[in-house]
Parts: sequence; structure tokens; C-alpha cells
Amino acid sequence: MTLSGALLSHYRRHPLQFLALLLILLIATALWSGVWSLSQQARASFSASDAALAQRHVVLRNDGVPVGVSDFVRLRRLGVCVTPQLVVERPAPQGRLIGIDAFSLACFAAQSAPNARAHPGVFVDIGEAEAIAGTRWPTRLTLFIDQTTSGLPSDYRIEQQPGTVATEQLADSFLLNLDALCALVLLISALLVRSVFVLGMTQREASLVLLQRHGVTAQRIRWHLVVEITLFALLGGGLGLVLGRVLARGFAAGFDQVLSGLFSVSLYTQTASVLSWLAPLLMLVIVMIWAVADRLFEHQPSRHKPAQMTAAWLTLATGVGVVLLLPSLTGQFAGIALVLAGYGWLTTLNLPLLLERLARRSASPLLSWSWSEVSAMVRQLALPLAALQFAAATVIAVHALVATFESTFYQWLDQRLQGDVYVQAPPALERQTARQRLASLASVSALHSVLRGRAQSRFGSLDVMAIESASPLLRRWEFLSTAVPGDTGVADASAGTPTDGDTVWRAVAAGQVLINEQLSRRHGLAAGNAITLTLGTTTMTATIAAVYADYGRPAGEVVIDQALWPENWPYQSSSFAVRLRSGGVESFQQQLAQAWQTSDVKVRDNEAIRTLAVRIFDQTFALTRAISTMTLLLAGVALLLMALTLFASRSWYYQLLQVWGLSATQVRGWLIRHGLLLTGAIALIALPLGVFLTWVLVARINPLAFGWSLPMATYPGFWLMIVALSLAVGLVLAVLLAPQIALSPASIRRSTEPHHPSGTGREKKAG
Repeated sequence: MTLSGALLSHYRRHPLQFLALLLILLIATALWSGVWSLSQQARASFSASDAALAQRHVVLRNDGVPVGVSDFVRLRRLGVCVTPQLVVERPAPQGRLIGIDAFSLACFAAQSAPNARAHPGVFVDIGEAEAIAGTRWPTRLTLFIDQTTSGLPSDYRIEQQPGTVATEQLADSFLLNLDALCALVLLISALLVRSVFVLGMTQREASLVLLQRHGVTAQRIRWHLVVEITLFALLGGGLGLVLGRVLARGFAAGFDQVLSGLFSVSLYTQTASVLSWLAPLLMLVIVMIWAVADRLFEHQPSRHKPAQMTAAWLTLATGVGVVLLLPSLTGQFAGIALVLAGYGWLTTLNLPLLLERLARRSASPLLSWSWSEVSAMVRQLALPLAALQFAAATVIAVHALVATFESTFYQWLDQRLQGDVYVQAPPALERQTARQRLASLASVSALHSVLRGRAQSRFGSLDVMAIESASPLLRRWEFLSTAVPGDTGVADASAGTPTDGDTVWRAVAAGQVLINEQLSRRHGLAAGNAITLTLGTTTMTATIAAVYADYGRPAGEVVIDQALWPENWPYQSSSFAVRLRSGGVESFQQQLAQAWQTSDVKVRDNEAIRTLAVRIFDQTFALTRAISTMTLLLAGVALLLMALTLFASRSWYYQLLQVWGLSATQVRGWLIRHGLLLTGAIALIALPLGVFLTWVLVARINPLAFGWSLPMATYPGFWLMIVALSLAVGLVLAVLLAPQIALSPASIRRSTEPHHPSGTGREKKAG
């Protein structure tokens, strides 16, 4: 037999280890490469969008009326280089339609033409888009122009595209979260690969020593082990890369909706490049090298327990300190990595010590053996148990984040979407006239108008929303913090303290303003501070009455009373929130069309808006939830395969119990106890780590990444489910191993019969 055949014969005797290595490599590579592929596509999409939005300027009317197709026609006839984008918002399954004018794009040939790909949708001629939209669907026209263009009539002006915000920080944070998930998958995969390899090397130690005694040098053995692990990497990693591409395509549709909803950026599908294949393979090689590092470099880990314990505590303490003190996302993820390493290290050191102490204190020899046996298995399964612990903690944290966000976001939507419908005022109708006619309808119970625009401040350009602060539809707003006049403190809604909403709105009516949480966190503003805003030629300084939650938006926003809006300052949009007394949306739309004397009535059902928003944010967390769940599945399957191999190698100890008089049923009972204890203990130990990760995600990473925070919440019911799943792994382990440890009655008799030298028994019988 050749040396390669002798080394690979190990996997013929232990096929489960072969399958474990392949499955771990395949699933881990698929997860990492799939997410990495999506993040690379997202980066390319952001780059393309940034290039398209760079120095983008638009034409606006000085009278505040939104530009229309007639404005485009007029400017083109005057020879002004403008090009339109008419966005038609159609519901599913038709989707967004974008009307463009191919001929007007020619004047941008020598310039950087506006890129409509920042808005995913179907592109048609602008005339066709206008005809399709009719009065059924809302439209939005944008006229793009070069900043240096001359000859613009005096009733128009050029501005940087309104409504665009700098999303670079938010986009980077979004992608950094994906990178962190990739790193977590790699960490867990590395632990699992190393654990399988180390276990295999322990089992092969005797055969390797035998090969060396027969003249095979240690260097040749190491070389063959490198070739062996390389073959595993190529086979499992190659299949994993293909599966990763499939996963990326499966997630692409939902991922595109996330980018569109959060950043107005479409996901550009890229062809597979050499780099897209080499990067995951390179990371896989690094994982494999670490897995076999001890064998390749003849390094033995330190067995000095006090030193290891001190190092583990220092690692954990350093990680916690970094999380608490460093106000950066990179620092937070580095701190989490240190906490995971320290916590997992302490678990693998302390759990066996605890079990050994229980063994020494047990009065029953059988119980003492039981604790010692589990302690020995914990030592040998330290790495896969740590991987399962990390995966369980991550799933707990991600579930808490998603569930908390869902409940909080739904409450926030219900608070913000007061009323039944949202109505866009027609550009041709004067705002006050539109309001009076709307209020006169018998079907209208209550309403308030909303003006939107942009203001300048020392913090840059800010969104401004002007409302009617006396409206009853605003009374259900909750605030994160308020500066209540006459109070010395600040009421904190996030901590469960009720806020005086009427007092806040009276303060707004008196000239104070509200700011969103993003603006508050980004620039250190709080309730009670002053903020200076410039709207056109009007500059005002106002006190911040309260800070409100504003989920899902990167932009800073200020809410003012409409009395503060300068009469000569144009607004970007005018709309109404309406509560209906009777009748449906279609009936109300018909009445409103008659009252406004126009067919251009854009009415949106608030329930439809809520459904759209919920769908976008469900897609936002779908990828995170799927990756964390698949990582837990990977760790669970790997632990099951590893434990099967380890338990099988220790089946002799369980068979001895039958030889010493225990029944097969009793031995199976001990096997089940050990399997449940092994996996259940790890799940319970993972709970504090999961709570800590939940707090870091909610209180540290989310505010740093997105500018808004969530209340800290725990879900014990989900913890029980994680513990139950871990116990299920232990139970399946015991059920699969039970047939392997069972001894037949004949085997037990042979084991208990006195052993006589050859021939002695027959001679005595013959004598």
C-alpha cells in the first residue's frame, strides 16, 4: 500500500469524518461566498449610483409648483439642455415604470448623463409612460440639467437634486453588517473544520507513529497531510462556491428590494469574475491552514491551565471594554470578536472543571463515572461545542433584534399613519383652497396638511416637514425625549415613561421644533437645545421641543408648525392625511376629484403604505435571519457528526456497563442523559452571550450604523426553542448510537466467562 493509501484509509474506517469535513466546507463556503457575492454586487451598485448622483442638478419652478411635462417641452423649445425622468409608481405585479426621452439625452453626450438606473424599473418613452399612468397611478417628474447651463428662464432655478441625501455612511454600515456576518460564518466554520481535523489526527496518531517506525519521515507525512487537506478544500470549497452562487441568486430579488427601499439603488447583477471565485477560495485556504497548523508546524498548545484562564478572562474583559468605549462600528465588531473568543475559551476551560468537581463529590461510583465521561467528551468536543454556542447566541440576538424592530416599527407606523388615506395636493390648485374643499366633504372626519421641503443649517441640508400642530391626528405621537416646559428633567418614552404629547404640540405651535433621532444622534442635539434653520431668505432659531423616532431614514429631519413656513419659500410637496367618516377609498377619490375639479387626484390607502413599508423591512432582515439560521444548522449538524464519531470511539465504556450488570435499557438511558447534557448545557451557557449580543446590536451597533435605536427586549420563549433544538440534537445522537453500543447476551457471557489458557479446560475435563 502506498503512503497516500495508508493515510486515506482512515476515512474508509471513519466515513462520518469524511462527510463531516465535506459538509462543513461545502455549507460554510456556500454561505460565505453567497453573502460575499451579494455584498460585492451591492458595493458596485452603490458606486454606480454615486457616480450617477454626483453633481446631479435639477430644474425647479420658482412658484413652488412641481415641474411637469409641459415645463420640459417649454425648456426644450427654448434650447435648454434638460432631460426628464417620469417615475410611475404602479403596484405589484406591474411594478415601477420610468419614462425617459432618448432624444434629449443627446445634449448630455459630452457631459455625464444622468443615470436613471438609480431607480430600478422598466424604461419606456416618457409619452408612453404618461399615457399608461393616466389618473390611475401616482407619477413623479424630475428634470435634470447641467449646473453650467445658461439661458434658463427667470421663473425657473437650478438646484442640486432635492430629496437626495448622503447615504454613504448608511450604505457602508449596511455592508459592514454583511461583512460581519461573513466573518462570523468563517469563524464558526474554522472552529468546526479544525475540530474535525484534530479529532481525526488524534485517532490516527498510532498509525502515523507506525509509519514513522517503518521509515516514513515526518516531513513526508506533513506534505501528504497538506495535499489531503487541499483536496478537501478544492472538493468541498468548489461545490460550496457553486452553491453560493445559487444562494446569491435566490436572495437577489429580496436584496434588490432592500437596496431600493433603503437607498433607491438597484442591485446590478455581475458576471462571475476570477476575483469573485478567488476571494472565497483564499479565505477557505486560510481556514484550512489554521485547521492543520499544529500538525504542520509541530506546535503543541499550552496545557498550563492558570495561564489560559487568565488569558481568557483578559480577552473577555478587553472585548467588553472595546464595545463600551469605542464609538465606531469597526471597534464594535472587533470587541464582539474578542468577547466571543474569551467567552468560548472560558466555557471550554471551566465546564470540564465543573464536571470533574461534580464527579469527585458524587457518592455513587456510577454517577461519578458519568460526570467524568461527559467532562472527557467536552474536552474533545471543545471546538464544535464553541461553534454551536456562538451560532446559538447569534441566532438569539438576531431574533431579538428582528422581533423588537418588527413590533416597534409597527407601532411607529400606526402612530405616523394616522387617518385612512394620504392625499397628494394637485400642483395647479392653491394649497389653502385645496384644504378648504377637502375639509368640506361630508366623508371627511379629520385632516391635517403636510408641507415638505429643505432647509440649510450648520449641519448641512436637512429635510423639513411643516404640519398643523393642532390636528387631532397627531395626538398619538410618542417621543423618545421631551423638554417639558417647567420641568427640570426630560421624560424618556423609550424607558416606558409617558410623555405629555399635548404639551409638546403646544410648544410646536408656539414656535419650537421637533427633530428626528438620526439628527439628534449624529450631531449630539437633545431636547431643550437650540437649532438654527435657513429657509430661503428666512433664518430662524428655535428650541427643540422633543426628539422623535424615525425608522429607516438616514436623513436628518426637522418638524415645524406651518406658521413658520415662509410665504415666499416654495415647498417640494403638499399633502394631506385624512380620516374618513364613511365610504371607501374609491368613493372618496371620486368626491375629491369633483371638489378639486381635476382628474389628477392621487390618493394612497394608508394600509397599502403600511404593507409596502413592512415588506421592505421584512426583506431587510430576511437575509440576516436566513444566514444566522443556516449557521446554527451548520453548527448543529457538524456537532452531531463529530459527537457520533467521538461517542462511537468511546462505545467500549458503555459496553462495559452491560458487562458489569446494567441492562441495555439502563445503558441507553445513560447515553441519552449524556447526549442531552452535552448539548443542553451548551445551549444554556449560550443564553447570557445571546443577551449580551442582543444589547450590543440594539444599543451600540444599530445607532452607529443607522442612526436610530430600539428598546432592549428579550424573548424567553425563543430561548426555550433554542434549548429544545439543542436537546433534540443530543437525543438524535443517543438514538443513532444506541445500536452501536448494544451487546448481545452471547457477547456479555463471553466477556464474563473466566479466561483459561489454551487447552487447560479440556485437559481438566478429560482427567
